[in-house]
Amino acid sequence: MVAFCKGAGFRERSQWLEMCPSRTRYGNSTVSALPTLQEPAGWTLLGRVQYCSAATLALYTHAVMAGDGSSSTWTASMAVYGAATVAAYSGVDTAMPIDTSAGLDDEADASCTAQCQSTCYTVPSPFPTAAISTTSVDELIVAAFAGWGPNSANNWSVPAMTLRQQIDDTLGRSEALSDLRSSSSGSFSPYSATDPPAPYDVLTFVFALRPRLGGG
Repeated sequence: MVAFCKGAGFRERSQWLEMCPSRTRYGNSTVSALPTLQEPAGWTLLGRVQYCSAATLALYTHAVMAGDGSSSTWTASMAVYGAATVAAYSGVDTAMPIDTSAGLDDEADASCTAQCQSTCYTVPSPFPTAAISTTSVDELIVAAFAGWGPNSANNWSVPAMTLRQQIDDTLGRSEALSDLRSSSSGSFSPYSATDPPAPYDVLTFVFALRPRLGGG
């Protein structure tokens, strides 16, 4: 059975993002532009979703091994303002941890997205994830929400899920991490979050953790 162990949040205003170690880690970061992010050895990029050059949400996975250090550091190609969270889950199939995943930019106005206009935002509230479909029972569905804009703060609420972490950089970038155990396989409708007052844009990413055979 996949279970949440612990988590932590970090805010950074430099060219690196540091995350504390955990048993099986899933870290994500939100930055103010679109730099190249260099992850530490042993971490794998799960997916990345972005809004123009204003915001990006990237998620990474890592199965902790003997000899891992006390922290992990990401390096950015330019100065970074943002927030990051890391969470540990036990009972995960470390050989194939991810069953499915999907990212979504909740900017609703396609013309604004195409033009990247910072003055035009029609973000829906609550903010939905993409829909996903799992292949086995007892998977843990994890959703990350990243807000950008002067109104984005630590006011996240995810009614259908358990909120595990939320953090903001005090400069208008915040994020939240939540999860929910699935009792069956199949299609799952989008999960939604709110962060009043509404930010300019919200990026979401949802994925399902596959349980280790035999549980534990």
